[in-house]
Amino acid sequence: HTSLTTLHLSYNRLTNVQVLAVSLARNQSSLLELHLDHNHLNTDTALALAETIRCNQRLQVLQLNSNQIHDKGGAAIAVALKENTSLRTLGMARNRLGMNTAVALLSALREKNVTLTRLMLCENPDMPDTMVRTCLYLVQANASGRYLLRNNDENNTDSGTVNMNNDKGGLWPLVLEGLEPSMIFFFLVEKPSLVPSNAGDIR
Repeated sequence: HTSLTTLHLSYNRLTNVQVLAVSLARNQSSLLELHLDHNHLNTDTALALAETIRCNQRLQVLQLNSNQIHDKGGAAIAVALKENTSLRTLGMARNRLGMNTAVALLSALREKNVTLTRLMLCENPDMPDTMVRTCLYLVQANASGRYLLRNNDENNTDSGTVNMNNDKGGLWPLVLEGLEPSMIFFFLVEKPSLVPSNAGDIR
């Protein structure tokens, strides 16, 4: 349906929604939110949804919590995030994800994806806790405005881009002002130039 923006299919004992995934991958829908929690979705469906994530630039919410997605499907979804800029929320809690998914998520979030701002991964016992925490930390950084780091670095010569680093201090102080300490630390590590060159001087 071309005007449908939210679709709830949770708690329906579904095992396969590949037809829907293919349609979404072809951008044949106006759908913004797809809720598929508490079904019996398998790895084949996850692979099809990975193609949806890779190709579809409209979908903003994809909830796959409490299904039967294995590591292969989870890893495919994670890899697809490298090519996606629309998805804001991804739920994959309470599945059967493991190390491959964790590695692929870390790679996508570290190298490419700065637009995913909510990620649910709890109760996947085979995913290493330290890697899960790092993924969630990077998603929190995305929500705090991490894209500004990349945009400013990549487009600082573009006349249409806001200059975050002008000679009067730019807009970075306003960005950092409302962040919690762990996020301020993240931004300072990612962009050391935010620390004034005379910050360590004793007057």
